[in-house]
Amino acid sequence: MVKPSVDAPFWKHLSCFILFTLVLSWRQWRGLVLQTASHATLKRPTFSAAGDIAENGRQMSLHEHPHPALLSNQRLTAVLPVSNVSIHQIADILAPLLDPGTAVREVILLAPASLHRILSDKLRQELTKHEGQDHPEIGVKTWDDDISPSVFRLLRASPWTLVMRHDGLLGVDKQTRSILVGEIIDWSLPYGPRGIPLPPNGTHPANIVDWVHLPRSQPDLALYIEPPFVIRLDTLSNLNPLPSTWKHFSEQIALCNPWNASGLLVGRHGPPEISPSPLSLATNVPQASSIQTNVSRNVPATTPPAVLPHQRLRFDVLLSEKQDVQNLAPFLCGLLSRGHTIRVLVVDTNLQFSFNPIKRKTRLVMEGGCSVDFFTINQYMRRREIFRSIGDDGNYGLASHVVITLKSHNFAGFLLDTFRFADNIIVEVPQQDLAYCDWMASLTLQQWKNWHKPRIDISVITRDRPNSLARLLGSLSAARYFGDSIDLRLNVEQDCDFETLKISQTYSWPHGSFFLHHRIVHGGLLPAIVESWYPRNNDTYGLLLEDDVELSPLFYAWVKMAILKYRYDSPIDQSPNLFGVSLYQQKHVELRPEGRIPFNARSLFSSQGLPFPSTPYLSQVPCSWGAVYFPEHWSLFHDYLLLRFSESWLSMGDTVVPHVRSNNWLRSWKKFFIELAYLKGYVMLYPNYENYLSLSTNHLEYGSHVRSRTKEKQDLFEVPLLPLPRNDDDADAMGKPTRLLELPDMNLPRYRDLPILNLTASLTTEDDLMQAQDRRRAQLCALHWQRNNTTTPSLSGPGSSGNVHDSIRNFICGDAD
Repeated sequence: MVKPSVDAPFWKHLSCFILFTLVLSWRQWRGLVLQTASHATLKRPTFSAAGDIAENGRQMSLHEHPHPALLSNQRLTAVLPVSNVSIHQIADILAPLLDPGTAVREVILLAPASLHRILSDKLRQELTKHEGQDHPEIGVKTWDDDISPSVFRLLRASPWTLVMRHDGLLGVDKQTRSILVGEIIDWSLPYGPRGIPLPPNGTHPANIVDWVHLPRSQPDLALYIEPPFVIRLDTLSNLNPLPSTWKHFSEQIALCNPWNASGLLVGRHGPPEISPSPLSLATNVPQASSIQTNVSRNVPATTPPAVLPHQRLRFDVLLSEKQDVQNLAPFLCGLLSRGHTIRVLVVDTNLQFSFNPIKRKTRLVMEGGCSVDFFTINQYMRRREIFRSIGDDGNYGLASHVVITLKSHNFAGFLLDTFRFADNIIVEVPQQDLAYCDWMASLTLQQWKNWHKPRIDISVITRDRPNSLARLLGSLSAARYFGDSIDLRLNVEQDCDFETLKISQTYSWPHGSFFLHHRIVHGGLLPAIVESWYPRNNDTYGLLLEDDVELSPLFYAWVKMAILKYRYDSPIDQSPNLFGVSLYQQKHVELRPEGRIPFNARSLFSSQGLPFPSTPYLSQVPCSWGAVYFPEHWSLFHDYLLLRFSESWLSMGDTVVPHVRSNNWLRSWKKFFIELAYLKGYVMLYPNYENYLSLSTNHLEYGSHVRSRTKEKQDLFEVPLLPLPRNDDDADAMGKPTRLLELPDMNLPRYRDLPILNLTASLTTEDDLMQAQDRRRAQLCALHWQRNNTTTPSLSGPGSSGNVHDSIRNFICGDAD
């Protein structure tokens, strides 16, 4: 008999343990397969024994992943559901998708059959604004449900899709929108801003924080993702059936990649909409109470979003000393933060006819971590030698888009010519203005190309307030004009006092031509204003100033920034209804029948849930306390006054605009411009800086319209002026930014994103303004033809000349030009 081994119990226990482990593993594997099969069958990557991914036969580490490429030629289809609520904002929702330069080539609107007719009418109206532009194709499909993953069954033919909820990209900041609708990121997971990030101990691609395609915010892998996001549809090629919720969608996507991620959170990402806006519907999402985000839509951005790759520009900057670079630092850092390329050259003018190259390189580090490198060069070097000496010889033949240099500085004659190309722009800025150029970093190439086109004419109206006139002229002299030539006209009333005339005759204006107009017949305030400026062409703009106004030294920067944006940038940001730019920020509502009441635009916008209460806005009220008027509209105003004063249409006592206080202003030019604005649906751009900070203020001096001047009244009108930034006396101190870019995303908004206020400061829409003016014009037209004993508008009528009837037809009875 063989004696049992003493090791038998050990092997017996080990066999039981192995069998138990195999059974447990089999049950876990079986459960996972059944769970996955209940939702879909997905392709999974294969793994080596070391846990690496096998792609195309090559082992790839979990921590290795190349930068995703940008697909500039791929077609992006945008999918947007339309509801009974969102249809009323369809123009605003579609706006970012119709912008030129996006990757969107098709927009599919999903709407219930009951909304098709209304939707078609609104689309027809919206697309007329884009005539002649290359906009995406728009199609409408019947869809009765909320947006869910089942929508993908409609999109099998489209390789890349932007999926949105009813509110589209409303509330998504500009930077994140540029990621979603710009060049497509070639990444296997869906990417968008809303979701829940993976826990920090998860596995991530090692270089994810360096992906330059995803500016500003660090991209995060997502535990859960929901619309809006971009997805490559072949990721879902084996999904059958499609998941019913975004939660199940996220779970299945997570099974298909080594990071167990459902997507990539990009831009200013945050938690999903657990408490949805009125335009979005509740969805089945995981709890995200522990997710924190430091992004607030109510706080202006402190760093501008990067521009799209095709919008990045090259700048050459020619300066004379290190202090120039320090003063210009806010502008240079603004360019770098937006993704532009700069080459800063300090030209040594102390060398006389020496061709020895200088290779000194200096780096300045600014607040916030921005660093600027500049090279000191010899002014007698040719461009090729300059590029070779700074180690940039490879870019010698590459022209910069914009050259910034010093105005009236004694560089060698040919130096600037070596940087001058046929298509680039030369902008010469006075040395004393360099510290206040930060706002220029927001300009687009189109705006730079038109830098020299607009001309601002300043017209001052005065009579018998010499101290007020001196204060206004002093603020004009102290302002910064950034090298532009400005013509000034000083209009003095016939019965002015001696001191006012003396100030007018001895004033010196160094920025352009100066013209003194002293009336020989008393005209009064209305003709003094109306006849103070006549546009020369449609590129001249009139800044009209009564002498009780005082200006900020940065008023011209605000005016030029606004005019370049809304008159010379993309056609989609230009509107024939915009008649001017106010320097003054409204502090009260003056046209309500019950009298003036305090007004705060930021408080109004915040209470109405606007995403950026700090945004500039549009108002129908013309500003008389410092404003620039556009040439076409001011010329039309002259024509309107000719018609109005002729009384061939209405008597002077008749009401044009119902229910406003200006009907009682008998001698005010502003009353008649309000009529014109109301009848044409015109609006003016207003600033909206913190604490009423403005580019002009009104000191409420005694005059034609001011009989009493109490402290309470003054406080109602006077606003603080935007000052120049206080720079340190230290020679090594960097320039500080102005506050001009305290705007949403540090840029002037698109025209269609600007809130609109009617004459009584209530939020409205452009459509509502046009409907109101159509109704009133129809009433006034009927009244006119009734008084002329005819019921059919024509180009002539009893007792009236054809010219008068032409004017009436144009202003009242016909369509606006």
